[in-house]
Order: sequence, then structure tokens, then C-alpha cells
Amino acid sequence: MIHRHLLLIFLILITHLSFATSSSQIGYPIINNYVSTDLGSSAQVWDIIQDSKNYFYFATNIGVVRFDGISYKHYELPLKSSVRSLVMDNTGIIYVGATDEFGYLKPDKSGKYIYHSLSSELVNKEVGAVLKTIIIGNVVWFLADHHRVFKYDNSKLFEIETADFNNFRSFKLEDKLYFFQKDVGVGIIENNWLKVIDSKALPADLYFALPINNNVFLAGTLNKGLYTYDINKMEWKVFNVLMNEKLKKASLYNAIKLKNGNIALATLKSGIYLIDQKGKILNRFTKDLGLLSNMTFCLYEDVYNDIWAGQETGLSQIEMTLPFRTISNKMGLEGSLRKIIAYEKSMLVATSNGIYKSPLKNSVSNPEIKFENLDQNYIYGLDFCKLTFPGINNKMLISTTLRHLVWITPDFKIKELYSIYGCYTMVESISKPGRVFLGGPSGITIFDFHVNKGNLTITEVNSLPNFNESIRELKQSQNGDLWARTSFNQVFKVVFDKSESINTYKLYKYDELNENYPNLILTGLYEFENKVIVSSNCGLFSIHNSDSLGLFSNFLPDRSFAMNYEIDSNYIQNIAFAENGDFWMNGPDGPASFDISANKLIRKPYKRLSGSIQYMNSVPEIGFCLLGQNTIYIAENRNTHESKIDFCANMNKVIIANNYKNICFDGNVSCVSTLNELIPKDYNTIKFNFSAPYYKEPQKVKYTSKLHGFDNDWNIPSYINTRDYTNLPSGKYMFEVKGINIYDATSHSAKFEFEIEKPWYLKTLTLISFIVIIGLFIWLLMFFYKRKLLNTKKQMSKTISAKFLAELERKNINDDQESEDELNKLIQVISNANSAIVIIDALGEIEWINDGYKKMYGYKLHELLLNGIQVLDNRTESIIKITNYWKINKNPLVEKKQMESKDGQKITVQATYTPIFNDEVLQRIIVVDVNISDTSK
Repeated sequence: MIHRHLLLIFLILITHLSFATSSSQIGYPIINNYVSTDLGSSAQVWDIIQDSKNYFYFATNIGVVRFDGISYKHYELPLKSSVRSLVMDNTGIIYVGATDEFGYLKPDKSGKYIYHSLSSELVNKEVGAVLKTIIIGNVVWFLADHHRVFKYDNSKLFEIETADFNNFRSFKLEDKLYFFQKDVGVGIIENNWLKVIDSKALPADLYFALPINNNVFLAGTLNKGLYTYDINKMEWKVFNVLMNEKLKKASLYNAIKLKNGNIALATLKSGIYLIDQKGKILNRFTKDLGLLSNMTFCLYEDVYNDIWAGQETGLSQIEMTLPFRTISNKMGLEGSLRKIIAYEKSMLVATSNGIYKSPLKNSVSNPEIKFENLDQNYIYGLDFCKLTFPGINNKMLISTTLRHLVWITPDFKIKELYSIYGCYTMVESISKPGRVFLGGPSGITIFDFHVNKGNLTITEVNSLPNFNESIRELKQSQNGDLWARTSFNQVFKVVFDKSESINTYKLYKYDELNENYPNLILTGLYEFENKVIVSSNCGLFSIHNSDSLGLFSNFLPDRSFAMNYEIDSNYIQNIAFAENGDFWMNGPDGPASFDISANKLIRKPYKRLSGSIQYMNSVPEIGFCLLGQNTIYIAENRNTHESKIDFCANMNKVIIANNYKNICFDGNVSCVSTLNELIPKDYNTIKFNFSAPYYKEPQKVKYTSKLHGFDNDWNIPSYINTRDYTNLPSGKYMFEVKGINIYDATSHSAKFEFEIEKPWYLKTLTLISFIVIIGLFIWLLMFFYKRKLLNTKKQMSKTISAKFLAELERKNINDDQESEDELNKLIQVISNANSAIVIIDALGEIEWINDGYKKMYGYKLHELLLNGIQVLDNRTESIIKITNYWKINKNPLVEKKQMESKDGQKITVQATYTPIFNDEVLQRIIVVDVNISDTSK
């Protein structure tokens, strides 16, 4: 088993390599177009640059246009002239070359790009069209109208003397500026002087030059094709004579070297050529294949390695980095696509409009794909089937259309063989050469074919008796059993005898699937690794095709394809298996490739195709073909599970209080911006505008944001790229936003920090002043109140103590009974006092409390006694302390302490302890508590 899986993985790797080498160039990248009217531009796009935030800037006829994937921003020049060239330095300043105008765009204090003219300093302001603007080191060069050179260095502008160069073409090669003129030669600038370094003749109408290795440069001419120039040898050579014949009529205009070393050529008549450094044509893009126009002025490779083309009527984006290529209806296909097959070095596609053919040629000799309809009399191509006959090397190809079974001859003529309606599926017999089973609305029809002198004929036609189901799909397993999926979600198996006699077959119906899954919808039927598999809205189900398991085995959920039926709901529309065991699946979420090594389905790279795939084919000569409504997608680079997706969210503008302050974010600003001034409290309404430039379906980028200090959580992602806040409280905030693209990748966040001013009465100095004044006032009140309260309490304490002492002395109580009577009378006098009064005996036990105690603490006498609550902590030590203090000072002991009421309230009290003696023997202690909680504060 282990060896079998290793062999399987090896075969898959080999297949990947073969696809990559033999078929990776079949089809084209997706091309997206942005017409001039979208840009706000009247016509041509002459130059393209991209900044560190992934914004694009386009040189157009009406100024500089910025593009963030969704919206456009226009920067107009003073003369309203056509912008012809752009370049950006590492600080975010954009240098602009235009007609009779050049200068730079630089952010002002509000962050908005403001144009500063340099050419306005010139005496002769008729500089012509500044066709190139180039930065070398810290020097900016403006090259005007093929005869004037301006150098801007260290904020100084001056013109270079060009001597004999009065109709030159100039290019940046490595770190030098080179000048080419047919009747002068090649020159460079040294010491602010243009001098000739090679006076030999050079090709006429030279339009571009770019390095292809250390010392050799590729040069393009308008009508003579490509040349190379070796700087060290100072030698010109024709580049790839065969290819030049194609390019001479194309009118070469511009070129760029791509990061992978290949070269993209822009032409004025023939679109865009993609070549390698040896001149081999890898691909070609034209108007017929999706470009806006064949007239292309400039090319740019963006950070994602996609190519942007500035054209006569706008922009075209060529998505070079997708894991699939396309064959669309722009290449001649018409109608809804059904199936694709390779036959006789050609691609054949069955559509609702008929059967179409395109040569499967090597892209070097002819990279273009063009389809033609083989015969418009036969519509609704439904299925193909290749027939194998003993002794005949070439296979015969038959096809079903709406009402006919036809033969597609080796020279691609269509010959009608039989009239039959709606045959959806065909399969060749494994055991009997020349036999084909056809499934249609009325059951299964069996055709026996014969080849005689190269002609294909039908020798016998039969119907499978007693079987009238409407058949949607047929498959024959390796053991010869014929499996059928019907239009009504049923699966049947037909078991023939060894001679495949039609009249002695056995028929088995599998009802368990429908019984166990009442809402089941079958979508496909497959045979793979000795298993019969059906796809459905509930996932995959399989049954082993081995006789050892019996004929009545049931279909069971198949968990060998990275599916968990207990937690997953897998609607699978169809599968495409390759002969080596590799396969694809497709569902409402889009296609997915199965990674055997990781045992999982890979979906992310193909989310662009979500909901657009209807059928799938595995064609060894082409690859995995995913058929949409009118486009074929050919998967490539299958092992790229997730291409690196790195993009940033950017703040575009912050509007404070309806234009009180507008802050723009032009130029290379940081991802974290801070407003270095307070926003007045009455201007606390803020609107944020943002974007996350990602140019693969940019309209599907979602945004999520959060205002830290105000929002509790991030908002739900949406396509809206603005966020408004009104009546924000004063304080510090940070607004943060992220983008989420179609691959569910999250961008780096953009942040904007700001602070809203506090009202005057909440400012620090004001609050401190208020606190000081109020504190002083309270202190004075409390000071006088406390003095009055203390005086009152002292007087009360002395009065109560004096009464007790006077009474005790006057009465001269001699016996206990008489003392009790007298004490009771005294208690009546003080029972209604406002203070809390407690009488305890000589051992510290409570004997009596007044009503004031009940009011202050909430306890009644029996509650104190029942709960064992004591007045004195550490009774013995406290009693000694009270008596000693009296004997020494002849005054009661006064203390400040914290008490707690019955309901848990903390009370600060002043306690007065007065001992009562009889013949120097302590009898009782009177405790008076006065509430001073308010004064203690």
C-alpha cells in the first residue's frame, strides 16, 4: 500500500512537470480593462508608475490620474497639457513631464499633492513634449521633444548642451543616461556635456532600449524589428531574424524587462508580445483576445507581477500570476460549453452551438488560439468518445449532438452516422472493441462499429431491453460492469456475462442512497481505483467494485477525499480524475484541487472561479480543464496552494466637521498617521475614506474598521470604504482599518490617531482651580463645624459625668439594693440622650443601652447579648487602662475609633469612658459614643 501511494505521488509530480512544460502556455491570462472615460481621461495613457502603497499613477491627456482599484483622483497641471512621463522618488515626490511643461507633485501640509512647475523658471518655455522623466541617483532628468535635456539637481535646474544631438532617443541603461541618434551615434553625459562615445551607424527609428544582461541591450525599432547593442564592443546585431519578420509589421514602440527575465514588447499595430531573452515568443495579447486596443504605448509590471498596458483608449491589466489560464469566447467559441477533448493535435470543444476546433500548436510558432465551428448544421455537442480498434493505430472519434450521432474524421469533417435524440453520455466497451454504450432519455442504446478502409460504419444497433430509465451518465468499471446515473437520482448497475450478451444481463438498483438521504441530488458518476463513486449535494459516496464484497454492497460516504461527513456539508457538482490518480472537485464555492500529500482540498487559489464552473475534464494533452458558461480555465501551477498575498490598507482622506479640516494622504506616508493638533470640541464629527489597493477583482475587497477608544469591536466587513462618526466625546482615539480580498487574505492596517479637545470646564488647570477652591471652602466649613461639634460633645460629656458623680456623692449609697434604685433613676434621666450610651459592669459585660445606641448602631440590647457583641476590645486591658487614666488625670478617657453598624455601615465615633467606683472599687463604666463621621472627612 505504501509503495502504491509513493508511486502515485511520483506519477502526480511527473504529470505536474509535463503540464508545466507542454501545456502551460495553452490559453491566456485574464485581461481586465479600464476605459479612458473611467479614468476621466479623454484618450491615451502614456506612462504608468506605482507607489509604495500600491496606488497607480497614470500619465494621461488631461493630467495625472491616481487609481486605487476602485476610484480615480485627478491632478491637473496649470497648462492643462497632456502628461507624457512620470517617475517617483523614494520620498513620494512625483516628477512629471508634459507638453511644454514639467515639474513635480509634492504633498502640502494637508497631505494633498500640489503641482510645482519647474519649466516656468525657463526663459524659453516652449520645451515641447517631455517624453521621458528619469531619476538617476538624486538627479532628475527631463528629456524634451528629442532635442532638449534638463537636469534638476539639488533644487537647481539647468539645461544641458546637446551639441550635435538634435533628434535623439534617450534611455536609462544601468546608472547612466544614453543617447542614440542615427546620423550621430551613441552618446553619454559627462560633466554636464553630451559627448559621443560611438559614432558608428545605428538602426533607424529606434524607439526603446533596455538591458538584457550586463553589457548587452535590446533595442526596438519602429519598422525594422529588434537589435542588440553591446556597449563594451560597441556592436549592433539583428536579434532573432525569424521573429523580426513578425515584428517589422507590428511597429515596436516600447518594452520592459519582467522580473522573471522575460521581455514584454508593446506595439502600435499588433498588441503585446511576450518573449524570452532568446527571442522565443511565449505569448501574444491582442484586441481580439481581450486588450482594449492593439495600440500600446507603455507597459508596467506591478508588485504582483501582473502587466499593465497603457493604450490608445485606456488601460489593460494582464493577470500573469493566476494559477490558471483562459480560453474564452473571444477566441471564436460560441454557446454554452459542455466538454473539451484533444484529438489529432487539436482541441475540440462541444458547445450548445456545435463542435469547435483549434489547432493544439506549439506556442513558439503560433501562440494564438482561434476556434472554428466544424459544421453549423450540428448543434448542442454533448459528449465525445474515442474508439479503439485492433490493428488500427489511430483512434476514431465520435460525438453526440442534439439529434445525431456523428463521426469526426481525422481531417475534421463531420459525418452523420445515426439519428438519435439527446444522448447525454457515451462510453466505449472495455471487453468488446467497437462497441459503444449511449445513454439517453429512453434508456441505453448499444452501437457496434466497424472500420473498413478508413471509414467508420455502424454494424448493429440495439437497445438494452426492459430498461427505460432516462440516463444522464454512464461509466464502465474495469471488471466490465456498466453503471448508470439517471435523471431521477437513481444508480443502476448492469452486469453482463463474459460475452457481453445484451439479453442475459442482470440489473441492480441501489435504493439505499435515496432511503438514507431523502434530499439527495446526484450530480456525477465516476470510476476510480476499483471504486464506483457518485458525487452529490451531500458529498461523495462510493462502492467497491470487487466481487468479493458481493453484488449488493451499499454506497457509503467516502472519507478518502478529505471530507468529514459529520461536520462538513459538501455540495459537489462534479469531479475530474486523471489517469495517475490526481483529481479536482467543484462545488458552489468553486473548484478545488486535492493535495494527496496533505490529504486536503486546496480552494484558495481558485476562489476567483467560485460559482462559474459547470463541467470539468482532465485532458492529458492540455491539463485540467474547468468549463464555465463561455470560458475554459486551464489549471496550472497546481502546487501553489496560496500565492504570497501582501497588500496594505491606506487612508485616503479624513474630513473633520464638514470640511473644517480635510486631510489627504498623497505620497509615501506611513501606515500610522497622527494629527498633531487638537480637534475643537465643537468639531467632533469625522469621516474616514480609505482603500486597500488589490487589483485582482478589486471591487470585491471588503473593509473592517474600529475606532479604538469608542468602538467595542471591529465592524462587520463590507464593501463600503467610508466610515462616519458624529458627536464624539473628548479624548484620544485611533481609527484602524483593514482590507480583506477575494482570497480572504487580510491586509496590513492603516491607522489614524487624533484627539478631541476637552471643554474649558474639563481642562486640567480649570479642574485644579475648581478642586482647590471647593476644597478650601469645604475645609473651612468643616473646620468651624468640627470646632462647634467638639465643644458641644465635650460639654455633654462633662455634664453627663458631673451628674453621675454628683448623684453618687450626694446619695452616698451604702448597700447594693439602694444603689440599684438610685442608678435606675439616673438611667431614666439620660435614656433619651442623642448619643449612644452603654453601661457595662466591672467585668466589661453590657448591662444597659439607651435609645441613642439603637439609633446609631441599629442593635437592641438582647441582640448584643445574644450575639456576644462587646463594647471593649481586650476587656481586661481596656478596663485597666480606663481606671488608671481616671486615677491619674481625674478625667474620663476619650478616644477616636471606627465602629460598624448592624447594616455594615462604617461609623467614626468619639468614645468617652467614665468609671464608677465604690470605696475605690470599680462598679461600672459608662461609655458615651458621639458620631463624628462627617467631621472626620
